[in-house]
Amino acid sequence: MTTKINQISVKQLLCIYVIIVLSPLIRVVPSFAANYGKQAGWLSPLVSLIPTLTVIYILDCIFKRYKTESMAAIFEDIMSKPLGMIIVFFYFIWSTSLVALYMRYDVERLTGSIYPNINFIFFIIFTLAQIAYALRSGLTVIARMSEVIMPIIFILFAFLILLLLPMIRHDTILPISYMDTLPVIKASMGSSGIYLYYFLLFFLSDKLSYKDKLKKQSITAIIILVVSTTIMLVSIIGLMGSSVVKRAPVPFLAAVKQISLMNTIQNIESVAVAMWILADFILIAALIIVSLNIAKTLFNLKDIKPLQNIYILLIYILSLGISTNKMELETFSQYIMIPVNHIFGLLIPIVLFTTGKIRKKL
Repeated sequence: MTTKINQISVKQLLCIYVIIVLSPLIRVVPSFAANYGKQAGWLSPLVSLIPTLTVIYILDCIFKRYKTESMAAIFEDIMSKPLGMIIVFFYFIWSTSLVALYMRYDVERLTGSIYPNINFIFFIIFTLAQIAYALRSGLTVIARMSEVIMPIIFILFAFLILLLLPMIRHDTILPISYMDTLPVIKASMGSSGIYLYYFLLFFLSDKLSYKDKLKKQSITAIIILVVSTTIMLVSIIGLMGSSVVKRAPVPFLAAVKQISLMNTIQNIESVAVAMWILADFILIAALIIVSLNIAKTLFNLKDIKPLQNIYILLIYILSLGISTNKMELETFSQYIMIPVNHIFGLLIPIVLFTTGKIRKKL
């Protein structure tokens, strides 16, 4: 299957999607699930299927009507041009906030786990320089990189999980009862808030081909993610218990370090860090491309390349100011970004779909 020049297939976009959500899932979801769902927190990704499948259905309906238009143009047509442009502008703010957030998370992890004596500003500059170079080749190169990187990441992830599974204690994940229903629903807000990045990526819809395969391939991708997240939570909560997981700075890394303590393999956490570095590179690069594509519509530009250096400078400034320490980052993610993700990733798409039906645009 070939795609048109400067376009990518739905399959390639979903490869990007799987990679960009994997890093936040590992970083945020274990603590969130353990805090709200306790020992039943590992069930929370299953509940997250409902909002994600809802958005998949909405987009499938939209692209049956709008086959070549950009998401920004779809908002303008359905919601009216003034309101549509305002909504698209807030999507630009959301995507830019995510770039700055994950840029800072990336360097905080490097300085916290591998290079504690190096100033984090160096890593921000170094990472942004690499991404700026990669972006010169455009979206198609990032998409091809994702097709190569995704199997590598999943092999590393599966390797770590297989080492953790024999160490699970059943009393930390069982028993569960109907009384766990509400806590599990609350816990699902963490994973669904990240799965809902799905909608944001479709601001690249004008660069997509083979949209007729969207629904089937998207459902496959989200099932893979839900199964992977569930197994990860079973491994982490099952090993350390929910009371420890919710207090751990990075529960997945803490769990992986237990493998070293069991004298099976030494310094195995370096595998987890390598996996994160690969995922974060695609995460930040993809979100920058999305943001620039939105900016292209907002400012009515023919080409986004003149904006790249200016935008990367903006990300440098925002990533410096978004927090002063890792605790502030985690608080910002949990109490601000997770609810905001639901607004932009679920609520607004529902409003868009409902308005489209009322106005007979869909």
